[in-house]
Parts: sequence; C-alpha cells; structure tokens
Amino acid sequence: MFGLSVVWFLIQPGFEPLLTALADFLIIIGYFGLKNLKNQRIADRAAATLMLILMTLVAIVLVDANIRKDGKNELVNPPIPTATTDEVLIMISDFHDQSENVTYDAAGAIEETLRQALTEYDLPNVHLERIEQTFRRTDLEAVKRLGEQCNATLFIWGHYDDAGMYPRFQVLRENELEILPEKPTDKLANLANPPNDFTLYVNRELPAQMTYLTQFTIGQIFYFKQSFPKALTLFEEAVKSAQLVEETENFQQSLTMAYFYKGFTYIVKEEYTQAIHDYTQAIELNPDFALAYNNRGTAYERSGDYVQAIDNFTQAIELDPDLPLALYNRALALDSYYFDAYYFRDLAYGDSSILAPGMYHVNAFIQIFDDLNRAIALDPDFTLALYHRGRIHSLLANNEYLAIEDFNRVIELNPDFPLAYYSRGVANFDSGRPTLAIDDYTRCIELAPDYARAYYNRGIVYTELGNLTQAIRDFTKAIELKDVDCLACCYYNRGYAYRDSGNFVQAIRDLEEYLNLAPDDVPNRETVLSAIEQLKTKLD
Repeated sequence: MFGLSVVWFLIQPGFEPLLTALADFLIIIGYFGLKNLKNQRIADRAAATLMLILMTLVAIVLVDANIRKDGKNELVNPPIPTATTDEVLIMISDFHDQSENVTYDAAGAIEETLRQALTEYDLPNVHLERIEQTFRRTDLEAVKRLGEQCNATLFIWGHYDDAGMYPRFQVLRENELEILPEKPTDKLANLANPPNDFTLYVNRELPAQMTYLTQFTIGQIFYFKQSFPKALTLFEEAVKSAQLVEETENFQQSLTMAYFYKGFTYIVKEEYTQAIHDYTQAIELNPDFALAYNNRGTAYERSGDYVQAIDNFTQAIELDPDLPLALYNRALALDSYYFDAYYFRDLAYGDSSILAPGMYHVNAFIQIFDDLNRAIALDPDFTLALYHRGRIHSLLANNEYLAIEDFNRVIELNPDFPLAYYSRGVANFDSGRPTLAIDDYTRCIELAPDYARAYYNRGIVYTELGNLTQAIRDFTKAIELKDVDCLACCYYNRGYAYRDSGNFVQAIRDLEEYLNLAPDDVPNRETVLSAIEQLKTKLD
C-alpha cells in the first residue's frame, strides 16, 4: 500500500525530474552493491529486480508524458461516463484566466446556477459535468474531441478577464431538422441550424446577465430535446432578462443568439410573422449574420412571400457565398415564384401542355440551376438539392437520364426517402422504362402507404401496359385517400379505364365527377363531354 501511494505521488505533474533522479540513484546504488556481492546467484537476482524497478519507472514517466503530451489539453480517456443517445450531457470546463487583477471561478458560477435551474425545471436525462481543465481559444479541436468522446450535447468553456467572462458554447449533437417534402409540390426552404460554436458575454457583477445565461442555456436544452414550446418560453424569458441590462456592445451581441433560437422555434411552430420579427432583431444586432438572413427568408417563403424570401436568401449568399443551404433555398423560392401556378394546374387536371420549358422565366431558370449546382458542388451529399435538381431535370424534354442520376444519388444517401423513388419512377416512365417505373412506385408506396400520387402514377403505367384491372385498383385506392392534388385526375383516368374494360356505367360516373371537380375552363372539358355522350349512346 505504501509503495502504491509513493508511485501515485510521484506521477503527479511536475515530478518527472524527481523520477529521473531516483532512477539515477538506484543505478548507482545497484552498481556498487552488486560489485561487492560475492554470491553470483544472489547478484543475478538483485540485478533482475533492479532492472524491473527501472523499467517500471520508465513506463510511468512515458505514460505520464503521453497524458500531457506536447503541453496540449488532451485526455486519453474520457473523465466521465459516455452519455447515451437519449441523454443530454452538458460539460463545463474551467475557464482560462486572462485577468490581471481578479481571480474568479467562472465555471463554478455557471455550474451552480445551471444545477439550480435543472432542479427547478425538472429535466430528466439531462446531466451536468464539471471538467477541471482549462482550454485556450486555440484549443477548439481538443474541446470537440473530448466532448465527442463523452457523447456530450453541449460543451461550455471559455475565458474571463477583468471585465467579465466569455462562455463559449460548442454544440456537439445538433438537431438535424432537414424537412423532407411529403409530396412533389412541396419545395420547402429549410432552416439553418443555430451556429455550433459561439461566444456570449456576461459581466459577472450583474445578476440579470447570469440569469440571462441560465435561461438561454436551459432553453437550449429544451431545444436539443425538441421540446420547442418550452424552449421558446425560456428564450423569451432570456430576452426579458437582457432588457434589464445596460446596453453594451458585447452583451447586445450576445442577444443575437437568443433571437436566432426564438425565430427558429417560431418557424417550427409555423408562426412565421413572429419568426420574421425575431430574425429581424437578430439582423439589427448583427448585420453580417448570414444564417439569420437565410432563416428569415425561410419564414417569408413559408408564408408565401417569395419576393422577400428571394431577397433574404440573396443577402445571405452575398455575406457567405459558400453557404449551400441559402443557394438551395433561393433556387426553390425562384422555382415557386415563376413556376408553381403551372405545375399545380398540371398536377390537378392533367393539362401537361402548359409545362413547356418556355413557361419558365429564362433568367430565373438559369439562376435556379446555377444555385442548385453551386449548392451541390459545395456539399455533394446535399440530399434535397440533388432531389430538386433531379425533379427539374425530369420536367424538361430529353433530361430524364440526368434526373435519374440525381435520384439514384439521393436514394444512395437516403434509401428511405419515398419521393426519390416516386420521382425516379416518373423519369423511368418518361424515358420508356415502365417496368422500372412500377418498381419505383411500388417501393414509394411501401415507404409511404398513404401517398395517393404514387398509386395514381402506378395506375397510369398499368394502363399503358394494358393491365386495366390493376390500374383501376390503383386509381380507386388513390381516390379513397382523397388527395385533392390528384383527385380529379384519378376519376378521369379511372373513367377511361372502366370504358376500355366495358364498364360504361361506372365510366360515365367517373368522367362526370371529373368535370365536377375540374374548373370550368379546363382545356379538355368538351372532349370529356363528348366521350360521356358516346358512352350513353352505347347504353341505349
């Protein structure tokens, strides 16, 4: 036991010279002792014992040096248990002292207030761990490695000086809130997640600022747990606390993040007017905040104001030309602004004549492709950008194979994305490969059993192949799902399928229902009326 205590004492930082001196001392003693031994057998054993001691000391020195190698802040093993996937682990390290006149336990102050708040808000599966280790500003990668070893969600570190403390937030497990479209008409601009590395400012003498820091951090925890209403409440309280603080440049900049998170949660709640207000506040505080422009553009896009959306995405791109999400979002806003009216009409009533490429505003069309291509060049695995580029390719004559390439890549990246199969089915059918189209529509239906458009399109392919029984079955299923986007087309095509299979009564009913659903100026109204009259004569 005494020996272990000595070893533990000796391996503490700063004792490497003592270890070296002890090793030298043992060598000298051993040399003279062995020299005077007359019994060779005893001498051999003593030599072996001495060698074992020396090797142990050398190993201790090497391990100790490895733990503190190169003077960097690195740990070989995580100091705390690794968090599970359903746990939120917040790590707080000691703050680096850059002050001249004060000594302050910044990490301890933050830890104390957060522990009290965790108790107050009753947050299960949320753990707070203190790390007695400091990191300098240049140690970001070491912070990230340590946090990732422990599967932490958030790592709070930083420094303090005579003016106050600067807690730095490293988000390690971001919410992936990429919103996949549910149907082809959905061209959802997507939100930029909050920055994963940012610094707040707190004057340690002002309780209101510490309250702000606590409310903001607890709001983040609810955000990480996707409890967005509770997160929003905390962010709103944080802003109110900040209003009690004298306006200083450092602290007002800290407010930017609270407004950013508020805007984010309002968009998730589909309260776009309030989201626009909060992102405007964030932009006023930080006019160079590209992500705030992107998300304000998203709020405008969701509320149907494509002109404002395009303007905000453009400002985001000007501030950060390498922001793929803003490029993607601008492409979708341009697409919606110049093309949606035509696309919806074809989808609902089968009037495909209006889908000629000339319907696109030429400059907008070029910009859409340019934005999507740039976004994909910056992020080759950008699933939504690939999907929408493929979708636009599939609308253009002779571009089906380019569309299929994009959809293949999307499926490779996300095999469970039903619309990728649906859209590839459209491209396969248009390029003369009906069997492959059926396979794609079938896979789409497996992944999204309530997706009416997939049944409708598969029914079209079966009609082309002459399998009217299966076609009628698919059209019927699509009608039962009552998707207004394709309901009229389902009655139209099932009506003709019934006609061709000899069921004239049902054919008349379906075609009449199609005319009831279609607008008065639908181009094929007279043709359908004529078909109904012909069917009636066959019944006479």
